[in-house]
Amino acid sequence: IVGTKIGSEAVVVPLSIASIAFFARLAEASFSDVSRGIIEAAVSSGAKKLSVITGILIPEALPSLVKNITVTAISILGFSAMAGTVGGGGLGDLALRYGYQRYDFTLLILIVIILIVMVQCVQMLGNFLTAYLKK
Repeated sequence: IVGTKIGSEAVVVPLSIASIAFFARLAEASFSDVSRGIIEAAVSSGAKKLSVITGILIPEALPSLVKNITVTAISILGFSAMAGTVGGGGLGDLALRYGYQRYDFTLLILIVIILIVMVQCVQMLGNFLTAYLKK
């Protein structure tokens, strides 16, 4: 699809396909958690399908969707780091080549710490947005 079997360009395709399917399942669970009573009340009041979706379904599921976006982003970050071990580039490739194979454990630990900090930043942002949207 992208013209190469290895490298950053080749990793984008499987990561995209996997993350789309993963997020679709999480989003479906978020939308199914919305109370049916609210939806039935809107439909019985004469609301159109588009109004129910944009006015009730999405706003009610938004905090859960933000949590699921956070989980998906952290998963993609982990997957991309693992993809570096098979030629995908990025921090995983750097950790494997220079940290592990050249026995530079300081660099290896530094990259692991960078990955942990990145995950924590994404998680804190997701938690903040979820708390903000629940109000």
